[in-house]
Amino acid sequence: MEVLVPVLLRNLDIPVFIEIDHNLIGRIDEILLNYHLKFSKPIFLYGRTTFQIGAQEAMGHFPKSDGILIEKSDEDEVLKVSRKIAEGMHDVVIGIGGGRVLDVGKLASARSNIGFISVPTIPSNDGIASPVAVIKGGGENHSIRARIPMGIIVDIEVLKDAPLRHLKAGAGDLIANLSAVHDWRLAFEEDKDYYDPFAAMLSRLAVETVLNFNDPDFGNPEFLRNLVMGLVLSGIAMGIAGSSRPASGSEHEISHALDHLFGGPGLHGEQVAITTLFSLQLQNQHLGEVQEFYKRLSLPDSIDEVNLSIEDFVAAVQYAPKTRPDRYTILEHLNLNQERVKDVAVKSGIWSGSHQ
Repeated sequence: MEVLVPVLLRNLDIPVFIEIDHNLIGRIDEILLNYHLKFSKPIFLYGRTTFQIGAQEAMGHFPKSDGILIEKSDEDEVLKVSRKIAEGMHDVVIGIGGGRVLDVGKLASARSNIGFISVPTIPSNDGIASPVAVIKGGGENHSIRARIPMGIIVDIEVLKDAPLRHLKAGAGDLIANLSAVHDWRLAFEEDKDYYDPFAAMLSRLAVETVLNFNDPDFGNPEFLRNLVMGLVLSGIAMGIAGSSRPASGSEHEISHALDHLFGGPGLHGEQVAITTLFSLQLQNQHLGEVQEFYKRLSLPDSIDEVNLSIEDFVAAVQYAPKTRPDRYTILEHLNLNQERVKDVAVKSGIWSGSHQ
């Protein structure tokens, strides 16, 4: 029988606070006090660039703080941070940086049973607020359940200086919610998975924050605010659902296959932007509004943009279900042959139909 999430068992895993505004990165101590959160020994995680951008200043407001430079997101780095937390008896992890920093911070803090404050400097995916950490192991990325951040602090002034390519990737990752929710509902209707209508609704609302924005432009601080809010809502939807289902479906399976087979030809959000168009077409969803959004922001919309041949894309689509054997999507539902993949690729606009 189809199973909805029982009301009494709903998982309300949400942040204590979310702050999105200008000039916040130097006021982390004030923000925590405003929410009556008092930490005596925070440990800061940062990258080389983000230490200069804001971590150095933020640490100056916490006399007993410590810091670690994060250069990779693998188990060794997580263990290094976990040991440092234990040795220094730190009571909160504050991650200032991009995906590597935040992923390591989320997992290390969860394993150490202390809180994590997410301070993203590049909004390239919904990991800024999700309970999932992407950690490399055995040469591949693995999505590991951690905890949703205790708090999220986003400084719009910092995001304005983020590379345009990464901003586009963030928008691409967010748009994927449209196909992900459709896949989730399909799995529910086929009696393959549970379904949480509230988490699904929140996931779609996250997309609408940018899709319905009048005159979207990465140079507009208000659009950046909406993009970040969308990514945060997407992460919270995953926390409530207890899985990545609200933001990860067939489009992510194909992207994971691209990572596995070809080492990831583009940024995660770039790949997902392209595979989302394919999935939406496969699901018979209307593409007009989405394609117009892509056009206005110059988002990646063709396999050519990540130097991928149609043969490689076909291979990725057919391999994709193996990346998440426990997940049921439109790919598992239809079991596509090569010709069908090519036909959908042409109709979705991600391939011209020419081998040249």
